[in-house]
Amino acid sequence: MCPEPGTFPAIPKKDLMEAALISAGLKTTNVLIVGDTEEDLIAAQGIGCDFAGALYGYGKDLRLAPGLTHELESLEQIVPILKL
Repeated sequence: MCPEPGTFPAIPKKDLMEAALISAGLKTTNVLIVGDTEEDLIAAQGIGCDFAGALYGYGKDLRLAPGLTHELESLEQIVPILKL
């Protein structure tokens, strides 16, 4: 059963991302955040991570967003970025 909207305070994405990195013991310089909204981009910038904008789906509006480190037309394009 889901709680009623507004029951719990919203946690900013930046804080969630930062907590995840701390929990995993990762440095921001070694992390690439992939997201599809400007909110994702702003959160990644706020913690000092590179950001790959997923331009498919909701991300189509990210194409001209300042601060994009990478643009992804499909998830497969992440492989060369990560040098896998």
